[in-house]
Amino acid sequence: MATYSVWSMRPLCAQKKAVFETIRRARFETNSRGLATIVKHQTRVDENIKEKLENKDVKHKSHEGVHGVGTVILPKILVKSLKNYMQGQPVKQLQPHADAMARYLQCRKRPVEGTDIKKWAREYAEKLGVADIDEDSEIEVPKESKKKMTTVMKKLKQHLYNWQPIKYDETKSMTYLLARLAPNYAVTYRVLNEIKKRVPDFRPQAVLDFGSGLGSTVWATDVLWKNSVQQFYCVDTSKDMHNLAEDILCGGSKEENKPYLDTVFFRHFLPIGSRVTFDLTVSAYALLELPNKQERIKTIENLWNKTDQFLVLIENGTFEGFLALMEARDFVMAQREVKEQSVDGEDRLQEERNRLGLNTQVGHVFAPCQHDYACGVLNKGTKVPCNFEQKFFPELLGNSAVPSRERFSYIVLRKGDRQTKDAHWPRITQPVMPRSKHVVCQLCCANGQLEQATITKTKHGRDLYRCARTSSWGDLLPISRSEGDMLPVTEPTKSDNKELLHSIEMNEMEQSESGLDDKRTISQEGQSNEQVNEIVAHESPVERR
Repeated sequence: MATYSVWSMRPLCAQKKAVFETIRRARFETNSRGLATIVKHQTRVDENIKEKLENKDVKHKSHEGVHGVGTVILPKILVKSLKNYMQGQPVKQLQPHADAMARYLQCRKRPVEGTDIKKWAREYAEKLGVADIDEDSEIEVPKESKKKMTTVMKKLKQHLYNWQPIKYDETKSMTYLLARLAPNYAVTYRVLNEIKKRVPDFRPQAVLDFGSGLGSTVWATDVLWKNSVQQFYCVDTSKDMHNLAEDILCGGSKEENKPYLDTVFFRHFLPIGSRVTFDLTVSAYALLELPNKQERIKTIENLWNKTDQFLVLIENGTFEGFLALMEARDFVMAQREVKEQSVDGEDRLQEERNRLGLNTQVGHVFAPCQHDYACGVLNKGTKVPCNFEQKFFPELLGNSAVPSRERFSYIVLRKGDRQTKDAHWPRITQPVMPRSKHVVCQLCCANGQLEQATITKTKHGRDLYRCARTSSWGDLLPISRSEGDMLPVTEPTKSDNKELLHSIEMNEMEQSESGLDDKRTISQEGQSNEQVNEIVAHESPVERR
């Protein structure tokens, strides 16, 4: 038998390595060939900042499209108030419950609609050979069909999300403070900071905070627009949450100290008057707490009518949170279509809304989308959400040296038409991948399409290459395109969007049935219900933050 030494194997290993490298390059070129042509002749540095970069008035790492705020820390006065409030509080005993609550809220989903339950029940029944499973039917059902109907209902109970409302009493409010105050403040500060940077002339005087909870929006707005806001209108259904937020504003105790801001008003309901409007309206982590889609759409309509300039919506960076935001986006864009289709103001509904004094001005998507077309992420048909990431220090008292990361999804809607003078730069929707002599960026462009751009210094210039390499996830890439280089826009109809969402949900149900997803869902839900049983009460829904 012949023997081979290690040295005799080296040529074969080198040959294999060369083959694998050729295959890898071929795959990379195949995936990026169509996208490389985009940056070859369609992308270049915007002329508005090119001169600034050449004159070194602006650095590449701090160009106008950068909206990151680094690692967010709580304001010093807020940390001081928290220290005073937490004296004598059972923080160590509540910390395990706070961790369990954070996991439970991260897995929060939209309540299942009754119509969806019937659809899924019918499709399960068709697979099992049951013609009709309507419980209200007076027709006698055979015994075998009854057994199959029981099987269908058991499967639905196993795989459907069991949404329950949450009521925050004094203990749960304190637990929520330990679990969510730091990430909520960091995300809200990040989103509002983009508005301040892109619209420096905007200084809100009246702010509506729907689902105010602990008042993170109040603190973030005060830091960004100091002494500008004359009225904070905070709405939350929990009286104990209001009391806790008021104690924090008063330095730890509202009975001993005066409030840090005397322009904050806590209410349990939205203002009734239709003519009462606000420059900035914020709803963070509240849509998933509403019992059904009808309530969510109704809430969005009320908030939009009470908005003068900006409506900010923030949710978890999960697919469910993303879908809740897409419902709001589609509703506002549908109102825009109705406004455009009305002829010479003859629409009676529009006249009635104007007579009542409702703010019926059309709007557009300010961020993160740079367009008003259908969402490119949903067009892909996957369950990957459009989300972003923010770093923050998790310890409320400032004792942590290791930052944490929070995934979130958001949308900012602005009243009025989109201005043509605005630079419609594409948004970076995934982490930037710097490689050897090139950078790969996933972009959401102004034409409503997702594009993967491979940028090099040789083909695309030093300025664009350095801007792309120093940009981060969530920034705008300063790219300018001529009209001839714009890709065609393919916008699906509203019915196509509904069918797409239904197919995604059915795909999720099929994966759950086959055992690919049900173990994870059931284990998470079961674990959360056991650990948070003393935390979550099954009462009326609450908008929280």
